[in-house]
Parts: sequence; C-alpha cells; structure tokens
Amino acid sequence: MRQSSRSDHGAREAGRATWLTIAAAAISVAVFAFGIYRFVSSRRALTHLHDTSGSVVSLVRGRWYALFVGSVEDDAPIIHALQQETAHRGPSGPPITGIVLATDLTPVLRQYVSHSQPTMAIVPVESNQEAMRSTLNTPDDHRQLLLVNPSGEVVFRGLTPRFTDVKLLLDRFVPSPIAHEPPPPLAVGDELLPPSSKVIDIRTDRPEQPASPMLWIVFTGRCTTCALNTYLKMTHSVESAVLRRAAASSLKSAIVFTSYFSPPRVREQLKTLDFKLPAYQVTSDLPGVDQLALRDSADVLVIQTDSGGRVMTIASLDTFIRELVNNA
Repeated sequence: MRQSSRSDHGAREAGRATWLTIAAAAISVAVFAFGIYRFVSSRRALTHLHDTSGSVVSLVRGRWYALFVGSVEDDAPIIHALQQETAHRGPSGPPITGIVLATDLTPVLRQYVSHSQPTMAIVPVESNQEAMRSTLNTPDDHRQLLLVNPSGEVVFRGLTPRFTDVKLLLDRFVPSPIAHEPPPPLAVGDELLPPSSKVIDIRTDRPEQPASPMLWIVFTGRCTTCALNTYLKMTHSVESAVLRRAAASSLKSAIVFTSYFSPPRVREQLKTLDFKLPAYQVTSDLPGVDQLALRDSADVLVIQTDSGGRVMTIASLDTFIRELVNNA
C-alpha cells in the first residue's frame, strides 16, 4: 500500500510537471510571437468608421487591417512605425491598411492632420465609441493594437504596445516576401538635414531653413513624453552653457524636434521654461536619426554640423552635459 501511494504521488507530480511544461511552452510561443500578446478574438470587425472630416473609412473584405488605439500626441512613434510598415507591405506583399483610432479631442486631431498630413486614416474614438464597442470589443480607450484579417475578423489584440512591436506583429501575420533593410544610422559625414527636408520654426509654425554651421540638440521622439517631461528641462538647465559653447566655436545653436512631436505641446513647454534657444521641427522623415536613436537607445542627440550641413560630431545629451560640466 505504501509503495502504491508513492507511485500515485509520483504520477501526480509527473502530471503536474507535464502540465506546467505545456503551459510554459504556450506562454513562450505567445511572447515570442508578440511581446504584448493578450488574446485572439474571432469577433466580426466593423465595416466602416468615420474620420476627422466625417468621411467614411470602409473596411473591405480581402484586405488586412492594422488598427492602433492611442494618442497622436503621446504615441507618435507607434503611429509612425505603423505607417512605415504598412507602406512597405503594400507593393510587395498582402495588401494591408493602417488606421489610427485616436483618443485625442477632435480639435487636436484636426490640427495634427493639417500639420503632419498622415497617409493613414485618423479616426476619433470620441465619435466612434459605439461602433468600436459593439464590433471590436473595445469598451475603453486603452492603448492597443488590433489586426483584422481579410475575412473581417479580429485575429489579434495586443495591449500597451511599443513601436518595435508593430514590425513583430506584421512579420508574423502578414510577412512581406521582400525583406526591407532598415536605413543606415546617421554617421559623421552625413547630411543631417537634406535640402528636401521640411523645417518649420516651431514657435511661429512658419517654414525656415536654418543655416550651418550649427550645434543641434535633436529630440528624436523615441520617447516623446520622456523628452518633454525630462530632457527638455535638462537642456534648459544648461542652456546658457550651450550658448557659450556654441559661440566659442563660432557656431549657432538650436533645438530641433523630429516629426513625432506635437507642435502645440512643444510650444507650451518652451514658453513655460522660457527657452531662449531657437526651436525647429523637421516635419519630414529623418530615417538616419531614427535608426541612430534606436541603435544607441538615445532620446536626445547633440550633433555639430559644418558649413555644408554635414555631421562632424555626435553625442548623447547625457554625454554632452557631462562634458559641459567637467569643462566649466
């Protein structure tokens, strides 16, 4: 009897271990597939939405749709990644359309559309809540990424996504037959702002072409919230030292924001902090800067350019500030 009891106990332990192994494997597969995996639903997707102008945005069968629920002000990197990844797959793979279900107020969205001219439809959550609730099962405005298959079913939903998750998701469900190599990171000798770049004075919202040589403090938009809440204050704390450093090297100095940022929010922060430095925004893409920020995990870069606008030196803001302090 004692031996039988030990055998039963051993069988139960073995069964428990097998179950745990299977569960762990399933979790590993899910995490590998998409780091923010939550669940898959077969609920029918909605057939149409309404964008910021009131126009109908139809979801037709036969296409994939990637929908992001989030803020155009706070989640610009994800929106930018979705726009890029869906554009890559169109010509060389299954057709896929990106749509942003934006949680911002309508006036903010209209200003964003006018300023950024996105290639994806921008749909206000505020005026589409009932359709989202009944057909997408999204009863709130939590940040999430959804994938709708050509049959009109929601086949994936991921909460709290990062911008790097967009490519992971689409590579898994809608792979492109042609591999797209990312652009090389910005390097010494490259043009920081090619002649085709669209630059505005962010305080006046007017086009401008800043002259080189220049000491640029570049806010990459890798984390727009971090940049405005932390790094802009860090920059302001050494603004006088930056101006002296630039003048000693016969340079002008300025802040520049990539296209990820919301101009009204930046203007508000610049006014609150009473910045003296000129401030610009590049409304066109800067893929080399984006890749450099991604590679080096840098939210803000300090870049010196020569009279031809080519990069002479690159440093992170942290490194630059340490050098300023040490040489003070």
